[in-house]
Formats: sequence, C-alpha cells, structure tokens
Amino acid sequence: MEGAHLKLEDLSGIPEAEVPFLHEIWNWEGDTSILPHKWEHMAQMARPDKKKDLTAKYLEERFISSHKFDPQGIFFLTHRSKCMGTAMLIVHSDGSYELGHLYVDSHSVECYKCLALMVIKYAESKGATSIRTLKPDHENYLSILHNLGFK
Repeated sequence: MEGAHLKLEDLSGIPEAEVPFLHEIWNWEGDTSILPHKWEHMAQMARPDKKKDLTAKYLEERFISSHKFDPQGIFFLTHRSKCMGTAMLIVHSDGSYELGHLYVDSHSVECYKCLALMVIKYAESKGATSIRTLKPDHENYLSILHNLGFK
C-alpha cells in the first residue's frame, strides 16, 4: 500500500453522516453503466498526478469484478445530479477495513466529512471495530479525520 495510513481504533460513538443541503447519497444501484465514469472523473480531478492510473477500467478490474465487491459499500454524493464526491469501503484479505478512494469536488470539507462518515458507519454495520485510511494531503481533510479520532 502506498503512503502513510491513519487508523481509527474505535468506531463506537462516531456520529451519523449529515448529508449537505440539496445533496443525495447513491450507492452502486440503478443504471450502473455510468458509475465507473463518474468515479473516474472524481478520482482524476482529485488526483491529477494519478490520472493515467485512476480509470474506470481500474475500478472495474480492481474492485467491481472482485467477488468481495459490495454495491452498498461505495458511495456517490451528488448535488442536483452532479457528482460531488465518492468513497468506498475496502475489505482487505486479512479482514481489515479501509476507507478508500475518497475524492471530492472543489475541496469541499462538508462533502469530505459526509463521505468519510458514510463509509465509517457502513464499516461499523458490517462488524468492523477499526478502520484505516490513507493520510490526506489536504490539511482540512486531515483535521476532519483527526477530529473523528484517526491517529
């Protein structure tokens, strides 16, 4: 795994996500043919340095085609049909949980926190007692994770 990780050791007491006004949360449902492209757009916008790697094909090969893929564990946050962010719960082969591929439009702190909490609460509902994530580069995002208890 690339980069430094942060870990949240105790998921109890984590608040429910507050979906921002006029936003909606979607999972891998409905017309799923467009979702890999929405994910690709968010990933490449958030990580232009990884543009050639973070593609719809990567998502499909690495996650969607896996027998472990959980359609309820990937989240898309939209505002009037425009995708504002995405995140997913990754369950590793050792049984550990990761808040992964969290990307938001325009460095929206509110959207970042909402998506992080959606994944954390979903992990808790699946039996997770701890979760890790890559340390974000953006200071405001790091502050959110520290306030949630990540170390």
